[in-house]
Amino acid sequence: MSALARQSRSPGPDTRAEAVLGRATRRPVVLALAAVVLAAFGYLAHSAFAGSVVYYRTPTEVAAQPDQRVRLSGTVLAGSIVSANGWVGFSLTDGSTTIPVRYQGAPPTALRDGGQAVADGVYRAGVFHADSLLAKCPSRFDSSPGGG
Repeated sequence: MSALARQSRSPGPDTRAEAVLGRATRRPVVLALAAVVLAAFGYLAHSAFAGSVVYYRTPTEVAAQPDQRVRLSGTVLAGSIVSANGWVGFSLTDGSTTIPVRYQGAPPTALRDGGQAVADGVYRAGVFHADSLLAKCPSRFDSSPGGG
């Protein structure tokens, strides 16, 4: 066998070094790419979750910070429910602050004086403009007075 034939069959020392060096330089690139992909997934997950989380706010908290999209929760003030021409209006209170709420649409059937209501929307110019409205149903598992 000639020297030329032996050289073509097995890589020489220069070829092996290039192969090892090639793998060594690819590893940091692959790790960096994986880190970028993981960071992108983390950012997307965080932004999707953060945008969907809306905490309940009391009328006192909402009145202190107007012009923000919030979820307002409180007790419906007795005698404040008025509905006409596809609109419903009422006031929510937390005992210290009362906010008038306006909602375009049919009121929930559970909306009652003294009941709990939750409204999603924006408090602007002294009125809470609701995009959605929920009324909490009273619990059927409350113990009756004197019963047990």
